[in-house]
Amino acid sequence: MCSVPLKNLIAIPLQFLSLSSKMASSSSLISLSLPLLLILCLSSASVAWAKAGEIGIYWGFPESNTTLSNLNNTCNTGNFKTVSIAALSNFGKGQVPRADFGSSCNVASGGCKRLQYDIAHCQKMGIKVLLTVGGPTENYTVATPQEAYRLAAHVYDVYLSGYGVDGPLGKVKLDGVDFFLRNGISTTDRLYLEITAEAIKSYDAGLILTTSLQCDYLPSRAMEMGLYDRVWPRFYDHPCLFDAGNPEPFESAVRVWTSALDAAFYVGLPTRPDYPGRSGYIVPEELQHALQTPQQSCHYAGVMLWNRNWDVRNDNYSTTIKPIVKATSANPCPSSYDAHCGGSNLEKAPQLQKHLKILVPSTNRNPRRI
Repeated sequence: MCSVPLKNLIAIPLQFLSLSSKMASSSSLISLSLPLLLILCLSSASVAWAKAGEIGIYWGFPESNTTLSNLNNTCNTGNFKTVSIAALSNFGKGQVPRADFGSSCNVASGGCKRLQYDIAHCQKMGIKVLLTVGGPTENYTVATPQEAYRLAAHVYDVYLSGYGVDGPLGKVKLDGVDFFLRNGISTTDRLYLEITAEAIKSYDAGLILTTSLQCDYLPSRAMEMGLYDRVWPRFYDHPCLFDAGNPEPFESAVRVWTSALDAAFYVGLPTRPDYPGRSGYIVPEELQHALQTPQQSCHYAGVMLWNRNWDVRNDNYSTTIKPIVKATSANPCPSSYDAHCGGSNLEKAPQLQKHLKILVPSTNRNPRRI
């Protein structure tokens, strides 16, 4: 259990994250209750460092999903421990959040509800099924804390709660949320999506939170302090992609990420060598070399692939690389219980209290459409 001594269970100020003096709202300080502090401890305790690398993959938008790459068959391969269904990609500016899961089903007509059976099948196999929020498009923004709250409530009620809401994916209870931050995303959107993530985690500490962003960004303070359980920077489309002839930019970026994170670390890779705008594909023969640096970190957990459709078209790239990815990391990480809730790392507690200004949502959790 969480090992924080009672003397350390002090009040944590709860207020909106401020982006600037113009945007900061005047907010009162609310004492954090013991149950919510326990949520923080349980949340951070859910981060488990993989003993061996594993593969996660994006499924859905924006590609067509052929019979071979449909969700049920994707899980049946045995290649993946995580599947992130993309994406809830239209929200902000007053619009109702709207999903687009690719051409295999039509959200507007209710045609994606049948995926609830595939999702249940995958979960029974022990595969974590996530909802991708965001994506590579320009169709989303979060401009205020209020918008962040509304988005968090919608995502939780419709996709995560298990309330029985018949949403775009039918009546599902997904395992968590992946925040895919598009290239060049603004600081405002990035920070308010972190508020969204914090709010979702406060609803249910057992949910998995992950994030994907370009590899040449620096980890945010929230990432350093353990807001996300898993982080998979995209090592493609950017100067930090792997180049066998000049691996230093890639290796340097990996060291920056793995030294800063309090989370499991996955290398984000594309599955197609000629994917338009997706430079950074690593041929299987070079992947072992590329993963040598990530595998030196205790945070190394595997790779996250974009995406399943092109994985199939590329002769099941995931099957070819699976033995390479599974190599164990060189150094075991300490328990995240110790890192967040006691033991030799208790000095982190004041930093958590300062940074994780949790936005406490309404306790009225009746199922609702937002």
